Amino acid sequence: MNALIFSAVFGTASICLGCDIPNDVQLLTPEQLPVENSQTDLNQPKFTQTQNQAIVTLEESECDLSSIMSAETYAYVLAPGGLYLRAHNNLHSERLTLMPWGSKILVAQMPENHTMTVGGIPGSMYAVRFNDLQGYAFSGYLGPYAPPGHKMNAAQYAAYLQETQEVYSETSTGVPSEGLNIPQYSRTVSDDLTSPSVSETLLMPGMNLNQAYLVAQRLFGIPEDLKCPSVTGPENAVYHDKKPKKGIWKSELAVRRAEGQIKEMTYLYRSKNFMRRVSLTPRENGVLIQAHEANIL
Repeated sequence: MNALIFSAVFGTASICLGCDIPNDVQLLTPEQLPVENSQTDLNQPKFTQTQNQAIVTLEESECDLSSIMSAETYAYVLAPGGLYLRAHNNLHSERLTLMPWGSKILVAQMPENHTMTVGGIPGSMYAVRFNDLQGYAFSGYLGPYAPPGHKMNAAQYAAYLQETQEVYSETSTGVPSEGLNIPQYSRTVSDDLTSPSVSETLLMPGMNLNQAYLVAQRLFGIPEDLKCPSVTGPENAVYHDKKPKKGIWKSELAVRRAEGQIKEMTYLYRSKNFMRRVSLTPRENGVLIQAHEANIL
């Protein structure tokens, strides 16, 4: 039955840029990118000793790496096209190198507050180290967990994170960082042979909606044309896939907003014989991803 269900899936999404990636990121498609807007500061990156660095705390409404990580720890690039390492803490300074999707970087310093918004995504320029280089990177496309690998499904991804938890959450001193919980995964299969279906749940602690959306795009085939929406907009809105594949009846992202925040995002895919629904809902210090897919006989 599992084979019957997943054989109808339209395929694992290619590496996509779903969340208004700024021109700080090299795109995989020729689509026009939004203009970067930032508050600039031309100070050179400074890397002080760990004991002289303070732990940063942000409000829960501004869920960011700094709310769960110490002042020196590891983060991962979630921008599918890669994220540029820059010489200074603004998005217009010299590009030192492109850090590919999934790159593990050392976060050396982070501002106490967001200093810029790019494509509706708040963030700041983190002082980071990548390989033998040091510079700055926009925090809006950094995450606390390594992103899923090529053609990795949700179950494989959750298992991978649990197996590597001590590796990717450890600080530069080798001590696991505090406050970073292990993602939780569950899966149920319907017993109804007339309408076989599978439901999956993936709880990602320490992630915000933008980070979780980038992960969900790769795991559940949300098309790159449907970018992660801004927190500003109508209370209820539906964004349609402008380039649906042939034979797809529906491909759209529904967004519910309230109190200046996104309360829920739901992607719906529908063809003649198959449907998939993927919902993302903020939780305390994390995001709950729920997916349901079924054959329609």
